[in-house]
Amino acid sequence: MIREASSLGPDIVQFVVEAPRVADHARAGQFIIVRTNDRGERVPLTICDVNPGNGTITFVVQAVAESTREVKIPTIASLNPLMVDGTGMCGGCRVSVGTETKFACIDGPEFDAHRDPRARRVREDRGLR
Repeated sequence: MIREASSLGPDIVQFVVEAPRVADHARAGQFIIVRTNDRGERVPLTICDVNPGNGTITFVVQAVAESTREVKIPTIASLNPLMVDGTGMCGGCRVSVGTETKFACIDGPEFDAHRDPRARRVREDRGLR
């Protein structure tokens, strides 16, 4: 559960999250994997702070695709967490990138974040065909 979300600047948000089991063992600088739900994408984030007494961890995220587009800095979205078998047979890593359908395990897993910063999964948007 998110206890606190605060803006640190344009497109930068700090989250303090209730995670007592993690807080008891983790250290700042280590990684955690977060998901928005049971079927959500696995996103690795670096832990910035740990408070075992409160049972919380803190991490910071930044939306970079839009800010780097403005200054023409190439930005890559890595879709490694979507890959299951690496052969394209299961379709689990099928994504929409711009107007094209791609497979992260065959066509990626890195894509131009400026074409579609969300690289939406086809399964979640339109269902597998």
